[in-house]
Amino acid sequence: MDHLQKAFLSVGSNSGDRSLFIQQSLSALEQYSIEITAVSSLYESPSWGFESNSFLNACLCVKTELSPKELLRVLLAIESKFGRLRSKGQGYQDRTLDLDILFYENQIIETPDLTIPHPRMTNRNFVLLPMTEIAAHFIHPVLDKDMETLLRQSTDSAHLSVLDFNLWLPPIFKQFPYIVIEGNIGAGKTTLTQHVSDTYQVTPLYESFTKNPHLEAFYQNPEVAALAVETFFLEDRFETGKTFWKENIQNPVIADYSIYKSMIFAEQNLSSQNLVAYKKRFDEINKATVVPDLMIYLHQPIKHLLANIKKRGRSFEENIEEEYLQKITSGYLHFLKQSHPFPILEIDATAFDFKTDGQAFQQLLRKINAVGT
Repeated sequence: MDHLQKAFLSVGSNSGDRSLFIQQSLSALEQYSIEITAVSSLYESPSWGFESNSFLNACLCVKTELSPKELLRVLLAIESKFGRLRSKGQGYQDRTLDLDILFYENQIIETPDLTIPHPRMTNRNFVLLPMTEIAAHFIHPVLDKDMETLLRQSTDSAHLSVLDFNLWLPPIFKQFPYIVIEGNIGAGKTTLTQHVSDTYQVTPLYESFTKNPHLEAFYQNPEVAALAVETFFLEDRFETGKTFWKENIQNPVIADYSIYKSMIFAEQNLSSQNLVAYKKRFDEINKATVVPDLMIYLHQPIKHLLANIKKRGRSFEENIEEEYLQKITSGYLHFLKQSHPFPILEIDATAFDFKTDGQAFQQLLRKINAVGT
């Protein structure tokens, strides 16, 4: 996307599973050359222009290479995919999905098929309120007024209810009851696992790395302690998993590691002689381990990993070097190229703090949801 243009869209639904249709429409938009950069809260409002079910509405800010006409064609195609067929001359109707272009940069367009800015938005609180939330000071290029002013001057008397954020959450655990997050040391696995667990109120499974009595010795002298540290991790992950799944077999689970991590690290740390016996034991354990439904791999550049490791200040990690992290990254990249009984979603987490950046977190959730659609 070399020549990105900014546009604002509205999305709404009043028929069928309204929140699900809206969630899935955002994932559908991202399948095209469209990057969603901001999403408003979800609002419920009475039907506008006709008597029917209430609407759920939101506004989006997007960046795209698509021209206004191309963007309109995409929106119409997505509406059609969700069962919406626009017809002229029949007035306002129920709709499974309604996608409109509100603004495209500061352009003013009047054609038989497309008018930008949207000609009726200034009298619709279900557009003005979410627009004010994400772009309060954006200037309407025709009226020369910002969104806050237009909302204040609106003659629409409809009352809108802002809905709980959880309605924006895609049902990722219905598709993937057991999700594991993988990545190099310092990639942010545990932080993301905790945030997803807290958000969805699902059971977390964390790596108990501090239990390994050989870890500090390994970082000081890898060649001497490699077999001991990797063997302990393998057996501990196996035993922890057995105990955990006896109590949580029916629960959705998010984990900050998988059993596959053992082999990824062992292949980088063990001698060829030790690796033969280790792999035999790994294969035995792997057959008795619960298989994840989805793996998320977080990629971070080595310099970011080093900064994260330093920031968390674990004494036994002080001797980790760039060369070692590069080896582990290579191990993961080799693993990702192999065939596995579950999908793997690769995420470039370079510029994101999923815990504090709500838009980035929502984008990640949409990417997860899109894996299963």
